[in-house]
Amino acid sequence: MATFSKTQLNVIANAVIKRLSRVPFNGTWQKIYRQLEIGQPDGAGKYLHFSGEDAVLLREMVKVEAGVDVLNLDFDVDRMAISTLTSKEKYANIRPEANYVLVKAPFMFAGKMHFDEFGLFDEQTAFRLHVDRVIDVCRQQPVSDLIIVENLDIFDAVAQGHYDSIIQQRLSSTLFIYRGGGIHSAAGPKSLLKLIQRDTCLSRKITVSAFVDLDPAGLQIACLLRGCTQLILPELAVSQPCSLLNIPQINDPSDYFKQIRQVSYLEKTALGKWKPLFTWIMKNKVSIKQQHMLTRNLMLSSVYRNS
Repeated sequence: MATFSKTQLNVIANAVIKRLSRVPFNGTWQKIYRQLEIGQPDGAGKYLHFSGEDAVLLREMVKVEAGVDVLNLDFDVDRMAISTLTSKEKYANIRPEANYVLVKAPFMFAGKMHFDEFGLFDEQTAFRLHVDRVIDVCRQQPVSDLIIVENLDIFDAVAQGHYDSIIQQRLSSTLFIYRGGGIHSAAGPKSLLKLIQRDTCLSRKITVSAFVDLDPAGLQIACLLRGCTQLILPELAVSQPCSLLNIPQINDPSDYFKQIRQVSYLEKTALGKWKPLFTWIMKNKVSIKQQHMLTRNLMLSSVYRNS
C-alpha cells in the first residue's frame, strides 16, 4: 500500500475538490505520480495534466491505498478522531497532550482531609485535566486566579513559596497551571487561556498571572500569555533591587547574554508598568531563576502590567 504525507494528501484534495485540469509537476506531485500513475506529464515536465475522470480516480485510489477520503480531509482533530477515518492516526494535527494541562490547587486543599478512599490526593497533588474540565471548574467553583508557572520543579513546589499578604488573600481560590514543556505540551495552557479570554464572564472573573524566571525570557513568556495581567516576582526587585542583586550567587549575568532575542522582542513590546523592571534587567544583566526565589525564601509579590 502507498504511504502519503499530509502535504501530499492536501494537494490531492485540492486537485480533486477543484477538479483541476493540471498541477505543477513539482517534487510533491512527482512522488504522487510514481505511486498512483494517474495523470499525464507534459513533454517539458512542467505540468501534470488530468482528464475529467482523473479526479474521481485520484479520490478512489487514495481511499484504497491510504483509507482516507480526501473530500472529508481534516487533520485538525486528535488521534482518536482521525483513527475512525484512517489507520494513520499520526496524521492528526492535535497531539494527545495538546488539550490537557497540569493543574494543582494546594491552598484550596490545605488543611482538609484526604477526599479519596486511599488517601492519594492532597494539597500536593497535581491533576492532568482536559481544558474543558478546567473551564467547568472555573465556572462552577469560586476560582479567582490562574497562576501560570514556568518551570515544572517550581510548579511541584509552589506551596513552599513565601507570598505577600495581597497574594495570600487570593491563594485559597487560585489554580496553578504548568506552562508546559517536554512531554507536557504548551498547547494545552494556551488553549485554556484562549477559552477563558473568549468567555466574557470568565475573563472578568479570573486574573491571570505569570510566575516565571526574572530575566528577559521569563518576561517574554509573561507577555505572550493571553490575558496575563500580573507578574509574580521577588518583592525586592521592586522595593530594593540593589539588595536583591547583592544576595550571593543569585544572579547569572552569563545566562542573560543568551537571551538577546528575548531582549529584542521586549524592546519592541508595550510593557506598561513592567517597563521599569525590564530597564533594570537590561542595565544589570539580570537572570534570576525561580529556584533561587524559593530556596532563598524571598518574599513574592505581584506587579500589574497595566493600571
